[in-house]
Amino acid sequence: MTRARDLASGLAGVRPFATASGVAAHSSGTVTITYPVGRFTQTPQLIGICDGGGSAQFNRLVLNWFGNTSSSGVFIVRLTDGSVPGVAFNVHWIATQMTSGSASG
Repeated sequence: MTRARDLASGLAGVRPFATASGVAAHSSGTVTITYPVGRFTQTPQLIGICDGGGSAQFNRLVLNWFGNTSSSGVFIVRLTDGSVPGVAFNVHWIATQMTSGSASG
């Protein structure tokens, strides 16, 4: 495709500069996500949700964003009482950089 056609196919000609997404399976309280090498030139916007896989503890899982750079992001997962979950869980995440110079846009 040509660049003009790529731009024209986005909503009002606007498309994200870079995106990445995935699922991180863990059973500890800290989840570190490593982005594809060289994907982001700035720190992207990072969001995530937690999936407890049907565990009885799932409704008590709390996902907190902890840190983010252009190469990785970190979430802390705790139960509502502050303890570390004793079960496996998944963090589904997506990171987006809207323009080459900014995550927002």
